[in-house]
Amino acid sequence: MRKTKTLLIFPPLTVDLADYPLPYPPLGLAYLAAVLEKYGFPAKILDALALGINRTQKEKKGFLRVGLSRREIKKAIVDFQPNLVGVWCGSTTHASDSHAVAAWVKEIDSKILVVFGGAHATLCPRQVLLDPNVDLIVIGEGEITFLELVRRLEAKKNINDLTGTCQRRGKRVMINRQRKFINNLDELPFPARHLLPMDVYLHGQTKTQEFSLRTPRTAMLTSRGCPMNCYFCSLNALCGRYWRPRSPESVVGEMEHLIKTYGVREFYMIDDNVTVDKKRVIKICDLILKKGLDIRWSCPTGTAIWTIDKEVLTKMRASGVYRLTFGIESGCHKTLKTIRKPISLNKVKETIALANQLGFWTNSTFIIGFPKETKEDIEETINWVVNSGLDFATFYVATPFPGTDLRQEFIKEGLLKEEERHYMSVNKAGYDTCYFTAEELNRLRNEAFRRFFSAQTKRYLNPFYSAPHLSRKVKSFEEMIYLGRVVKNALTMWAQSVKNDKFLPFYRG
Repeated sequence: MRKTKTLLIFPPLTVDLADYPLPYPPLGLAYLAAVLEKYGFPAKILDALALGINRTQKEKKGFLRVGLSRREIKKAIVDFQPNLVGVWCGSTTHASDSHAVAAWVKEIDSKILVVFGGAHATLCPRQVLLDPNVDLIVIGEGEITFLELVRRLEAKKNINDLTGTCQRRGKRVMINRQRKFINNLDELPFPARHLLPMDVYLHGQTKTQEFSLRTPRTAMLTSRGCPMNCYFCSLNALCGRYWRPRSPESVVGEMEHLIKTYGVREFYMIDDNVTVDKKRVIKICDLILKKGLDIRWSCPTGTAIWTIDKEVLTKMRASGVYRLTFGIESGCHKTLKTIRKPISLNKVKETIALANQLGFWTNSTFIIGFPKETKEDIEETINWVVNSGLDFATFYVATPFPGTDLRQEFIKEGLLKEEERHYMSVNKAGYDTCYFTAEELNRLRNEAFRRFFSAQTKRYLNPFYSAPHLSRKVKSFEEMIYLGRVVKNALTMWAQSVKNDKFLPFYRG
């Protein structure tokens, strides 16, 4: 009988009010658990955020802690009696929450092996291992490394030289050889969603449902990596410019599984770049249509606008995509060049117009507050967005996350020190730039939202614009209901801005 029992924990999160979290299935942990189960090793997942999403505890400086309590998490650990606890440490902003869980594990039994994984742990291993409660870090993609770790523990073999890990040896931090990426993602089993509180994600959270056309809805991952080189993104530091897709058959097979098992009616893809391979996207759409899957789906983390054309958009629309989120990021030519975003703004407007004509709801993300970005640059972006033809626009502030060239520029300009770790949020500036204080950037971001919202309101009050525009998007009763939710969310956001002089994210789905 296997003796090594693994508990994987997604921690509760300490957040600013502007970042109140929504519960999404932690697919990274679910993939780890699925691989362990495939090879006969017992595993359990504790999503302490989702299970306690409506529980908050006030922390200092206006922050909230959201999720299960320390007592509840420790009880879950005691009840399961794991030999190994894996803790998600994917966010620099929430690293302290992961470290708190590690301490609670060691309070129960110092012999339990505590393993961290995720983006922050991968990018800042020496900093993470300053915590004596963390025994080992799985670097980067974790499924094969974690499986080998459990196998060695089961066989009582040495783990010091384990490929893809970082660990302390005495007072030294040793980073072992990097493990190669998984080329064939189809070899991985579907995520172990049966170990997750699926009812919370599917039925328990109206906040996540407000942004969907249908419910229940859930997340899927159809590829890993991105071939681009944006200077504000840490993905290249994690996996290089290496994009690896799952096959269309695997993607649609998982859809069928989720429809049958959980009654899912809508999917959102959390890939970094879904549409890199045109033929693959078209085949996914063709398989959905061939199998007669009555679903809706979207790509809220962003669709690279330069990868799509009329053929792709037509297929996506026919297969159930109703909303597109583009990663345009700036409406200023100078800024686009700085952040290495290879797009033509004229071509972008043509694609937005085409998407609107085909009946998609169109959204894009934009970032302001790069270190050398001037007021004129930001004004150029806001003016472009207001006249872009987009239905929605989401404005973020540039945030110097570890592993990004953006962070190195902040350091180079003397705007922060290498070791500094402030609260990092794309919704609230935490750093000054060469031209603005953090507070000034927050006001600019709010102003950008207001100007876009005011312009959209004027357009929709004009029947010569709104009637033909909406008639392409609203063709059924459920689409009419969705339009009602869109209007409600917009009005709620406007009311919040009037009351608090602050815009919270309008689009979070």
